[in-house]
Amino acid sequence: MKGLVYQNFHIVAIARLNEKTGYWLPSVRVSWRNAGEEQQVEFQGPADRFKTQEEAENHALSMGKQWIDNKTPLP
Repeated sequence: MKGLVYQNFHIVAIARLNEKTGYWLPSVRVSWRNAGEEQQVEFQGPADRFKTQEEAENHALSMGKQWIDNKTPLP
């Protein structure tokens, strides 16, 4: 698990191993405060691309940053 604060958003990246395929699934949680209340969104990346946990976690961090930068609607 990796985490960072980016533009006042907190990003947590988690990778889970699919033992059947041997690939790591990246998932990310982005949280922030809005009018005093915590908000968050969670989503996953591709399930068949990452052979290492670190690659999957780094990709998840990138997904979180991209979501913040693009002000993407909630998935």
